[in-house]
Amino acid sequence: MIWTECKTETTSQGLEAVCEMLTGAGITGFIIEDNEEMKNFLKDNPQSWDYIDEELANAPPSPPCVKFYIPVNDEGFNILSEVKAGIKRLKDENYGLDFGSLSFTLTETDDAEWLEKWKEFYKPFKIGKKIVIRPVWENYEKADGEIVFTINPGHVFGTGLHQSTRICIEALQELNLKNKTVLDLGCGSGILGIISMMLGAKSAQLTDIDPAAEDTARENAELNGIDMNNFSVVTGNILKDDSVFKKISAANAEGKYGVVIANIVADVIIAAAPVAAKLIERGGYFITSGIIKERLSDVTAALTQNGFEITEVKNIDGWVGVICVFSPNQTA
Repeated sequence: MIWTECKTETTSQGLEAVCEMLTGAGITGFIIEDNEEMKNFLKDNPQSWDYIDEELANAPPSPPCVKFYIPVNDEGFNILSEVKAGIKRLKDENYGLDFGSLSFTLTETDDAEWLEKWKEFYKPFKIGKKIVIRPVWENYEKADGEIVFTINPGHVFGTGLHQSTRICIEALQELNLKNKTVLDLGCGSGILGIISMMLGAKSAQLTDIDPAAEDTARENAELNGIDMNNFSVVTGNILKDDSVFKKISAANAEGKYGVVIANIVADVIIAAAPVAAKLIERGGYFITSGIIKERLSDVTAALTQNGFEITEVKNIDGWVGVICVFSPNQTA
């Protein structure tokens, strides 16, 4: 398949807002490049590195940018239209941020080139005390107490590299998931639902609006030896399609879930809060992430209004996750 590489130049200050805009436009994965931030880190933290490529160290400063890939088809063109409209909004509206030029460029590539570039940088890494993420093309020798999640990410979001996914994986490790039923809203590669079962959950129900996510999530579940009788994926928009809601509700024999996860963006989490309240059992956990810090108060307000009690707020590099418990005043 032919893909278009899209690149938006911005500033370090504008990166978070640009990424949130892209996610809202339907981009399920992107690459952030900020060589000035890297150089500042290396300068301020010499103890944190032993060697860096001379060419990289001496590279001239360049504006931070966000890269993403879209297919050359009708879906890709629709996403491109949304992104261009989003860039225009950032330029036109006063957010009190310096976004830089917001220049936008396109370059054609193909699957083989895209995947080979990706594989060069995606190596095994650990999140929290237990979970190691291993791409399927890399070998890894497991240490005692580690749980190794093997992933073939495909072209959907959910590699474990992004701060928002790391927040969710850390939160899942802190819960007792034994015999819990888990629901992941916006599952991407399936990483969070699968890891939940590897941590002891008895079942995982996943959903995503991207049809590619269903095949990718199933493939990753099989790669990790998940019992497919207790693992299922539904494609569709649970916020707009009542049939999707009914399928997800019916998929759990108890009718409600012990843990619900939404690693998306602030606006979708706000819209999903009343839906999650209908699908989660009293005392169940709602793990949310993908929130930029400027939207935290909006998200917590929506959660509390729908019967959730905030128990923890996690922050990694400006990305925020909110963990809460469903405890409505009245019987749900």
